[in-house]
Amino acid sequence: MFTRYKSKVSSINRRHLSSKLVLNLKRDRQAQKVTFKIPQQTIRVDEDFDITVTIQNPLPVPLNKGSFALDAPGIIKKIVTNRVKDCIKPGETGSVDFTLQPHKAGKRTITAKFYSTEIYCADGIVQMNLEGSRFAQNQQYPYVQCIIGRENEI
Repeated sequence: MFTRYKSKVSSINRRHLSSKLVLNLKRDRQAQKVTFKIPQQTIRVDEDFDITVTIQNPLPVPLNKGSFALDAPGIIKKIVTNRVKDCIKPGETGSVDFTLQPHKAGKRTITAKFYSTEIYCADGIVQMNLEGSRFAQNQQYPYVQCIIGRENEI
């Protein structure tokens, strides 16, 4: 990841870019991990479920203007963003609740990224297996053919 700085040299009157390499140490990436909590055991297609996304502040300064971006192909159609209500003080956790309604069954992946003015792009991933809808799994409802009209009526 590079951070670019624009500056203007007064003697030549030209602009130039200088880059500074920002290193993410392994221990810092582990401390910035986003965690998930899903209270429901069974998640079915076309039924709402709640998910709580949490991050703990590893820095000695508060995290301001924090927000989570949630992406889940096959569960939601576009990326959902939700802001943390207050600043997250050092050592404390900040969390946001999402309500999702999956539209495809099978193995799905949910990714969440946390952005703030102090931490950029802390992320987490969870995989889950979604079951089909109840109507499709319930065998007591046979396929019903709808009859639109009778043969005698023209």
